[in-house]
Amino acid sequence: SRDRAIQYFGSFPGSDIPTAVDEQLINEARTRLLGDLVILNTCILLAAGVAGYFLAGRTLTPIKKMVEDQSRFFGDASHELKTPITSLKSEIEIYFRQRKKTIKDADSVIKSNLEEVNRMQNLINNLLTLATLEKVGEKLEFERLELTDILKDAAKSVQSLAKKKKTRIVIRDVKHAQLNGNYNSLVQLFTILFENAIKYSKDNSSVTTSAKMGNFLTVKVEDKGVGIPEEEIEYIFDRFYRVDKSRTSGETGGFGLGLSIAKEIVTLHGGEISVKSSDKGSTFIIDLPVF
Repeated sequence: SRDRAIQYFGSFPGSDIPTAVDEQLINEARTRLLGDLVILNTCILLAAGVAGYFLAGRTLTPIKKMVEDQSRFFGDASHELKTPITSLKSEIEIYFRQRKKTIKDADSVIKSNLEEVNRMQNLINNLLTLATLEKVGEKLEFERLELTDILKDAAKSVQSLAKKKKTRIVIRDVKHAQLNGNYNSLVQLFTILFENAIKYSKDNSSVTTSAKMGNFLTVKVEDKGVGIPEEEIEYIFDRFYRVDKSRTSGETGGFGLGLSIAKEIVTLHGGEISVKSSDKGSTFIIDLPVF
């Protein structure tokens, strides 16, 4: 102790300072230290709370968007299925209410019902395609492909529709154009774009496809239809979105899923898809990685 040290070694500088002064300084230092620690911990807690709030927000935003997209998807799908089912039910009920039923009437009802069944089948197939693409994701098997082969097979898939509307599909400047990709999904991509271009073009028209090699393989699908209103271009790749029917003189019979599937395929290939449009036609531009 302090007193025993003085007894053995004598006085030393500062030994004559009263003990009370030392205790006072220690108490003051302890009080300041406790105050600083309280302030520091408070600042740390506040900073952690603010950081946690923003990080949680960033983490939950994609989940929230996914849930909202899923809810909207199921709602739109239910609505689209409800329309043909209601039509089927109404036509059958009207037929059975008729007092005099003829073979001609029955044939007419069956033909109409078959059209609605085909519409539902197309919708279900498109929904399954979207679900499959989302599930498979990066598991698509890629290989070295010739663009010419892909475009020719896609053109064959829409041959009957092109013949019906007397529309020519012109493929040019695509020789030796190659890319890495999944063959079946790329054929489906250009089948959708060809079909879309033919539907929204006038009869006796043409759809032109061209390609340019660079850092990316840029493929353009150009039609001479009535075009897409500028205010609707940003929405055309959304699911179940259909441009106003005034674009065309007839009913296209689509569900607004084709371009969504096309965008999903392009995204899975690491590319981008965009569109330029005017009242003289639309051009879809697809940029796909070469390697």
